[in-house]
Amino acid sequence: MAMHGEYKGFTLIELLITLVIAAILVTIAIPNFSGLVQNNRLITQTNTLIADLNFARSEAIKRGVAVTIAPRGDNWTNGWEIRLNGAAEGDYLRHSEALPENMSVNTAGGNTLTFAKSGAIDNATIGFTVCDSRGDDYGRVIAIEATGRVAIADEDASCN
Repeated sequence: MAMHGEYKGFTLIELLITLVIAAILVTIAIPNFSGLVQNNRLITQTNTLIADLNFARSEAIKRGVAVTIAPRGDNWTNGWEIRLNGAAEGDYLRHSEALPENMSVNTAGGNTLTFAKSGAIDNATIGFTVCDSRGDDYGRVIAIEATGRVAIADEDASCN
């Protein structure tokens, strides 16, 4: 026996309105999600470099010898190697892979960094800027003090 007046399910109009609302929400959300992904990639690469700098410093202190962190090849964007001072390229304690496409690492103050056995840096003050394709507004600056302390700097990035 059929029940009159009770409907189970959706009408075609209700379904179409729901789909239109969902399409509008997705259209608004996708650009924001893309920015979120880019921000997370930039933060991840910055944190990886900071972790490796801290590793190099701690190894210098632990082993009582100078430890160098240098770019693979001639560009930090190709990745970097951490090796005991005087070790040949390729003979490393740790290394990183090349950065993802549209990302770069720029240095100020030299192309290699050497931590003395005390944990201080041997060479002039050096800093890093991690950038992506969005430019200076999104770059992150890593500063290394003469004592070897590594930290995110509050200064503006220069992603040239």
